[in-house]
Amino acid sequence: MKLIQQFKQVLNDIQQHHWNTTLLSEHEALSTAYNSLSPLIDTIAETLIAQEGPILPFTLKVPSHTTKELPKAIFDAATSLRDHSENIYPDLVNLSDEVTAIGSKLLYFYRLS
Repeated sequence: MKLIQQFKQVLNDIQQHHWNTTLLSEHEALSTAYNSLSPLIDTIAETLIAQEGPILPFTLKVPSHTTKELPKAIFDAATSLRDHSENIYPDLVNLSDEVTAIGSKLLYFYRLS
């Protein structure tokens, strides 16, 4: 399922940049984003699998977004989820709002540094 792959790619990119940053503020901001996003992605994946069936194996690029592109990648994933779920899975639409909030918080942290 392309949507789950998109979320996993963003999460993977956040983790890669979290491990490799040399700035403490960026390290902490990425840690917060990762720890907030990970359980939401699990819920999103489990809901989609329950509604639409199992996912096919997929591969991730390491990394596919730069550190500064991560908020936009999070916003894009949230928009994809909303577009996919609107009028079908209202609980996932609510989760897309939570994902957007995580992207906004990360963008805010970046602007502080």
